[in-house]
Amino acid sequence: MTLLLLLLTLSWTAPHDDGSIGGAVAAYDFRYAADSTLIASGVSIPTGVPKAPGTLETMSVTLPAGVWFLALRSQDDAGNWSPWSNVIRAQDVLPDTTPPAAITDLRVQEPVP
Repeated sequence: MTLLLLLLTLSWTAPHDDGSIGGAVAAYDFRYAADSTLIASGVSIPTGVPKAPGTLETMSVTLPAGVWFLALRSQDDAGNWSPWSNVIRAQDVLPDTTPPAAITDLRVQEPVP
């Protein structure tokens, strides 16, 4: 049996600690779920140390093959959580393993005069 995986590289801009001012946030909470309405109770994946505000953050994620919804939120140094980010959908693309149908109408044609 072959285990299929979904490999993703995600990116976002690091937010400020206090709205649009302040330093880096204290932490991220990254989650994924099979249903977009269940992000808050989805599976949590550890993230790295947050970078300075305005910096492009990237993260590589490996998930089981399937359709997943992913979102991220940040926490400031006082323990306040931001709202969830936009929810994105990711889906694996399975290889096409279905061969073409058999040709069933092969025949000899009469020669053209």
